Amino acid sequence: MGTLRYSPSGIPIGEIALAVKQSHLELTNMGYFDVVLMGDLAQHWFSRLRVGLTLEICGQLWSRAYKNRQGISLKETKVLARSLNEIS
Repeated sequence: MGTLRYSPSGIPIGEIALAVKQSHLELTNMGYFDVVLMGDLAQHWFSRLRVGLTLEICGQLWSRAYKNRQGISLKETKVLARSLNEIS
């Protein structure tokens, strides 16, 4: 489902993959986005998350460009969640 780890100062940090249906030119694909949960939000939601749960996520985008160990340039964008709400 995702990973929950703790920072050196003990702050819980969780990362999940969010699947989003994308429709383009009558083709339907799934897009996957990494969502980062921190602090109480991570602690609260990590025991409740399950596949198929419909969520509303409020937050901001975070992007970075870097080179991996092989010297290949990569880019990543993640959603830093401020709040999550289950939609029934």
